[in-house]
Amino acid sequence: MWRKLLPVREEVEHEIWWQVKAGNSSLWYDNWTKQGALFFTEGESAQEEELEVKEFIGNGSWKIEKLQEHISEEIISHIVKNIKPNIYALKDKPWWMGNSQGEFNVKSVFQLMRGKKVEMELRDNI
Repeated sequence: MWRKLLPVREEVEHEIWWQVKAGNSSLWYDNWTKQGALFFTEGESAQEEELEVKEFIGNGSWKIEKLQEHISEEIISHIVKNIKPNIYALKDKPWWMGNSQGEFNVKSVFQLMRGKKVEMELRDNI
């Protein structure tokens, strides 16, 4: 089953939200802000260096100065307002945003991809 999903990985990967717990999510490549992977949303300011979210948390709060070195003020404002920097022993938890239950299933991927295909076909016919 998973092999069938590999070709559409890039199409559905943005539907996974990583809930910050231990902060082991990638700062740039995982969607931990619910705004999409920062590598894509930050544009040219995004760096390819591997950083984990936990590197930007200290003593239960965000390291604002360090965030400012890497991320735009708009995204920093969203992070500070919406994401509590709690560091737990548990790994960050992935949530599937393709359905309301937050649980991955093939049907939701199919619905997601079917919707995009119909949209693309309509666009091609115009």
